[in-house]
Amino acid sequence: MWILCQTLMRRKRARGFAGADSQSVNGADGIAVGMATSIPPHNLGRWQMPIKAYMKNNDISVKGLMRYLKGPDFPTGGIVVNKDDLLKIYETGTGKIRIRGKVEIEN
Repeated sequence: MWILCQTLMRRKRARGFAGADSQSVNGADGIAVGMATSIPPHNLGRWQMPIKAYMKNNDISVKGLMRYLKGPDFPTGGIVVNKDDLLKIYETGTGKIRIRGKVEIEN
């Protein structure tokens, strides 16, 4: 059995029943050998539809999967500014996701 991996395009063998890679759901940060990585977190509830779509058609494209998974979900409420770049970022596994905070001032 194959499961979706970090960039939604790469696949790896499943060790047990799993739909989404834990790094994609939880996110990850790290530095090793002069290279840094930062995988943004995704909402686990939003993984259900892309997983079902992948189970029905394991040749589905990244663009097809992104109909169901719109992008990362930041727990602090960050807003993705460069949504147009997400497809390329997910396809290649590299790129920068720019986020902006939302502020409400209460009197």
